[in-house]
Amino acid sequence: MIDENADTVAEVAPARAPRRRPTAPKKATGSRRWVRVVAIGGLVALAVLARVLVGAFLELRLGDEALAAGDREGARMHFRLAGAWYAPGNPWSTAGLERLEAMAAEAREDDAEALLAWRAERSAILSAAGMYTPHADRLARANAAIAELMTQGERAAMDSERTDAELRRSYRAQLDEPFTPRPGWTLLALGGFALWVAAAFRMSQRAFDGEDRFLRPEGLRHLAVIAVGLMLFALGLTFA
Repeated sequence: MIDENADTVAEVAPARAPRRRPTAPKKATGSRRWVRVVAIGGLVALAVLARVLVGAFLELRLGDEALAAGDREGARMHFRLAGAWYAPGNPWSTAGLERLEAMAAEAREDDAEALLAWRAERSAILSAAGMYTPHADRLARANAAIAELMTQGERAAMDSERTDAELRRSYRAQLDEPFTPRPGWTLLALGGFALWVAAAFRMSQRAFDGEDRFLRPEGLRHLAVIAVGLMLFALGLTFA
């Protein structure tokens, strides 16, 4: 019973609002995850393609500058490297091979110089070979020219009694032997490829929140692994 004559009235405590539980971050749906996978894979592929195109372009320009300065050895080296930066449809890689063929044609009176140019083209094509050999028609033309020039050159004592036709066929058979990549470097290239693909997939799953915001620490770790995988992949392809 409340005393009506009391000077003070007890204060009623305000009602507390119910506490809200923290909501868990939204998880990306399966379709959004795959969009991320495709997007990251596409960006990595574009970065690799850009590196190939830029490498071929720069080497071609350096080769042109060396040739204009009269440095034929330097020009051959840069044109060979331009041709080695192969990608389907890469115009600067093809231009490097064309420059080498032009140098060989200009050196018709100098068999040694022509042989160096043809060998540089052959080396460029084979260095880009993998599951298939690009520029097969140019490779066949280079092999034929090399075999012909080697036949016309000085012969070893063991070949002194062989006819030109026999020697030419022998050289051509050696040059036409199928290209076989080195197993160790091939495994390194495959391992690097698998590493960066797996890292890109994991990055699409772990480096973004439900709102597609980039999670910096986790994302940077995956980017580092992708970079390592790409370097191993490029290294293996170079020496395979």
